[in-house]
Amino acid sequence: MDTAKKNSFMANIRVFSQFSSEDRGIIAKLMEYEKIKKGDVLITEDSFGNSMYYVVSGMIEIQKKSEDGRHVFIAQISSGSMIGELAMVENDSYRSASAIAIEDCELLALTRKGFEELAKSHPTIGFELMKEIGASLAGRLRSTTRNFANINSK
Repeated sequence: MDTAKKNSFMANIRVFSQFSSEDRGIIAKLMEYEKIKKGDVLITEDSFGNSMYYVVSGMIEIQKKSEDGRHVFIAQISSGSMIGELAMVENDSYRSASAIAIEDCELLALTRKGFEELAKSHPTIGFELMKEIGASLAGRLRSTTRNFANINSK
């Protein structure tokens, strides 16, 4: 997929809406377009992670293995959301959960190497993208904390 098409997809993803078309184009050059089918495993818990993904279309289910071996539903990630962003902020990142496509999906992937290249060649864009990643992680931590408090209050 060419950079212009990726840029067009990115314009509809919240994290990239603040970027100019030119800045999105710079990021798009470093991203890979991927398609996965319903039932495909995108991320396997405990595997090494070096990419994050933006969901262009479709839905991904996040599952975590419990101590007794069951796969527990954590969340559904829909178009416009990111997944796997810990790989951008953590050295030697191992996946904390599995991600399975529950619909056919289109994704844009950014590797840690690509992100580091972006941060070196365009530090302002890299910084802004890292702020968005941080905001996403903070939102998920707030949600997890709220859910944990609700479970423990019952």
